[in-house]
Amino acid sequence: MTPNIEWNPLIKDETLIVGNWTGLNETLELKADHTFILKLDNQEYTGGWSLDDWNLKFDYHSPSTPYYYLRVIYHSNKYHLVKDTLDKDPDVWNYKNALHKP
Repeated sequence: MTPNIEWNPLIKDETLIVGNWTGLNETLELKADHTFILKLDNQEYTGGWSLDDWNLKFDYHSPSTPYYYLRVIYHSNKYHLVKDTLDKDPDVWNYKNALHKP
């Protein structure tokens, strides 16, 4: 059964997404100073991030950073950062392809 999902959550305070996020073989630390550290498959990537509504973007980063956009969604009483959604039809988004706070 698929949980109720808010694809466009209202994020009134960025502190809701600041912190550590985890996914399969990866961790993402979003810092309050708008920098990030992404660790994926024993590689580390760093840069800056910004939030516009529910769109989280890496503003500056290494060219080898595996992705630069995450969609913030809300389901099961918590926020998730979904990968691989930019310019794609929402019907094909996979909410399981996401990072979550531990």
